[in-house]
Amino acid sequence: MLVKLLPDQVSEHWGEISLAIRQALPPFVANSDRSMVNILKAILGGDMQCWILYSSDDAGESIYAVMATKIEMDEISGTKCLLIYSFYANKPLTNQLVISGFETLKKFASSEECFK
Repeated sequence: MLVKLLPDQVSEHWGEISLAIRQALPPFVANSDRSMVNILKAILGGDMQCWILYSSDDAGESIYAVMATKIEMDEISGTKCLLIYSFYANKPLTNQLVISGFETLKKFASSEECFK
């Protein structure tokens, strides 16, 4: 299941979240403390979203991945799209987890009037 974290959840777990995001930064982003502070500000300010992909069973809950997204606007066409800014998996993903996660992302993107 893919779940969008609330700002207070991001703040509370930023140590772990930042490690995951740092591992999966886009190649054009400087891997620096300043970049991470800017990402945190963007998430807390609502300009980016932070997600966890997890599964639960009788043994408990297990986090599989951390993702950061951003809604981008193409100024020329006026079209919005959802950008997957970073995606870090800390264990192998099942097809079921991936498919359900992308279905959640598609619903979120649609609710934000994203074209793609």
